[in-house]
Amino acid sequence: MKPADWKTFVANLALFVQKTRHEVARGTLRVWLSQPKDCILAAYGNENYSADGKVRQGVEMVRQRLRGMAIAELGFALSPDGRTWALAISADHPGCVTEIGKAFHREMLMASLEELLIVGNRATAEVDFELP
Repeated sequence: MKPADWKTFVANLALFVQKTRHEVARGTLRVWLSQPKDCILAAYGNENYSADGKVRQGVEMVRQRLRGMAIAELGFALSPDGRTWALAISADHPGCVTEIGKAFHREMLMASLEELLIVGNRATAEVDFELP
């Protein structure tokens, strides 16, 4: 996909999670693409991103840490009302050639992403919570 396509895809993803997972403050998803066995990982939040500076700060911390880990951000977008945010990252790793290696890398990356969401929340929120 081209960068403009990722922007549209992630904006649609933000709208999707706002409508289907509105009760979840922050979470992660595996998104399987049309190509067999192609997968991206996504993080999202239903936290009134546009109106809450602490939320924006926590999300930026997550994005910075992902960059520091050399994980490719494919796109970031908000829902039309600015309340929900979504972030897509690549689950690919050039060193993983077998399906088992790719699956293991994907699961470890998903665990890292979930941990980053918790760390980002703890750094900016007064109330602690755990991911479902």
